[in-house]
Amino acid sequence: MQNLTHWERSYSVGNWMLDNQHRNIMILCQQTIDRIAVDQPFRSAGSELLIFTGEHFSAEERLLAMTGYATLEHHREEHRRCLAALEQMLDDAASGRISPEMLGDALSRWCVGHILDSDRQFSPFIQRRH
Repeated sequence: MQNLTHWERSYSVGNWMLDNQHRNIMILCQQTIDRIAVDQPFRSAGSELLIFTGEHFSAEERLLAMTGYATLEHHREEHRRCLAALEQMLDDAASGRISPEMLGDALSRWCVGHILDSDRQFSPFIQRRH
């Protein structure tokens, strides 16, 4: 499992606001992982992660709408699926259905995977528009 507080240049989508939000999401993921790994209550970190991620998705969608991104609806649907998956992961960890290690691996894949796979697809588009 990688340390999510380490930002890689390759994660950048070329927009300062979105990149900072992505960094914050990664930090919140790491805080959630760290708290559950040492048996500390992680509900507050998980709740903050869920709320911040929802706010980020809304901001990202507004930016994509302003730039006329052609597959915005598909991206919105992916955001809905991501939020549902995040909520399920946190619920599973809170109830003991998955171990701290499994949560850590899942959050790492979820967070970095979305940025590198999905968000990097719109990076050239938004860079041309600004």
